[in-house]
Amino acid sequence: MKSFIPIIISIFCAFNLRAATPPQTEQNPPLDPKNMDTSVKPGDDFFRYANGAWIKRTEIPPEYSRWGAFNELIERNNDALHVIAEQASKTQVDPKLAPETQKVGDYYASGIDEKTIDASLAQVRMRRTARATLRRRCRAGSACPIATITRSRTPT
Repeated sequence: MKSFIPIIISIFCAFNLRAATPPQTEQNPPLDPKNMDTSVKPGDDFFRYANGAWIKRTEIPPEYSRWGAFNELIERNNDALHVIAEQASKTQVDPKLAPETQKVGDYYASGIDEKTIDASLAQVRMRRTARATLRRRCRAGSACPIATITRSRTPT
């Protein structure tokens, strides 16, 4: 019995140590020394000292007027969200078990379906053109075809 207790304690400690170690993930440190320009004295221009190498190394994309670390964060976040939404649209799940995944997938797929979107936009444009024509006729002083409009919208 005495030898059994140290074995139990050693097993417990081994599991505890394994659970206590955080998973190793590759992340950029918050203050990356690679972004610093050590040729500039911090007292003269601290911004250039802290960010000089990053400024020299980074190009502003042509579609943006400014670019910074938060813009890079936003781009990475948008890419991750795109991957998540794309996977949700391709994954077949039971709506009762994972309704969020089903909703995200359906929403993403509805935005990607360009043929349906174009067809519905064509109908909207056609209705808008018809209304504009009727308004022009009414303003011009000719008989206003309101009966035609109301007849088409009343259920039979």
